[in-house]
Amino acid sequence: DAGVRSLHVFSVDNALSRPADPRFIGYCLSRNADCGNKSVWKTNPEEKVGVVAQRGGRPVVVEYSELDDARKIMRDGNGRLVFGA
Repeated sequence: DAGVRSLHVFSVDNALSRPADPRFIGYCLSRNADCGNKSVWKTNPEEKVGVVAQRGGRPVVVEYSELDDARKIMRDGNGRLVFGA
């Protein structure tokens, strides 16, 4: 046991990610979360980025290439993309 309590992993191609973000890590720890994820909601269904979804009742990242056209453009009652984060 090296005494490691937390691990922060982020994509190197995300210029907006704050490495070792103390507020985000603190929030995750305060919620006893196994993991946390930050994302920005898509504004256009054609954006080539993955989205957070549920598969089999578990959270997963679905790559943009895995979404069929019907799901890609799906919007909720407020006009927001259903698969947008």
